[in-house]
Amino acid sequence: MLKIVKVSGDSMSPGINPGDLLLISTLPVMLGWLRIGWDMVFHSADYGLLVKKIIGFSPDKKRVFFKGSRPSSLSSDEMGPINVKDVAAVVLLIIPQNKSFSSEMAEKSCKKE
Repeated sequence: MLKIVKVSGDSMSPGINPGDLLLISTLPVMLGWLRIGWDMVFHSADYGLLVKKIIGFSPDKKRVFFKGSRPSSLSSDEMGPINVKDVAAVVLLIIPQNKSFSSEMAEKSCKKE
């Protein structure tokens, strides 16, 4: 299943920024295709829906270790690894929503050749 979600935090900046849209898929999760280096979406009882990068797995593959892009972002160092069953989806595509990108795209689409 594909879904679009909007990013609200900056823990994955500069690659994923507040306001960006993410195209996410549950299929890799359902098939057990999680990979180190992929960005995932998971639910935390304390923090809600989070986006983090997968950095490893427990030896039994039942727990996922993760981190954000910013040094100050939450990671499995602070929260502990999450259960693989708590992974909701993986990020397939980042759709930037910053003004300079949007303006540049609008300008390109309006130019006449």
